[in-house]
Amino acid sequence: MPLPAPVAISVGREAQHVRQVRSLAAAWLRNVCHMPESRIEQALVVISELVTNAVLHCTGQCVTYTSWAPKPGLVRVEIDDGTAGERPKPQRAAPLAESGRGLFLTDAFVADLGGEWGYCKDGTTAWCHIPVHEGSARGAVRE
Repeated sequence: MPLPAPVAISVGREAQHVRQVRSLAAAWLRNVCHMPESRIEQALVVISELVTNAVLHCTGQCVTYTSWAPKPGLVRVEIDDGTAGERPKPQRAAPLAESGRGLFLTDAFVADLGGEWGYCKDGTTAWCHIPVHEGSARGAVRE
């Protein structure tokens, strides 16, 4: 069986583009990868948080979302904002803070999905590996 065709889109740094990426990702995960709906919802939280983080913190003109299947049963997502720098780390936000939970949520959801995530060495690209089905396609190469 051939691997699913990849998908990619570059969007501007405006917050409304997060929804556009989320819609594209949902359609790809559902219709091309045949990921179960319960896993799609969790994967979309991860994708939304990583795209939002890129939109809020990048200094370039656009953010690029790319997804593909490096091997059967595994999805790789990359969010490239073109902004090199220190790799962000998940932190706990203050209880009443209105923001600052994105990477903490990403870490929790990716772990729940049985995947892994991180940033490339120069900090320009966030990536994650998510198994399409629970317990499938583990052991992907880390960045």
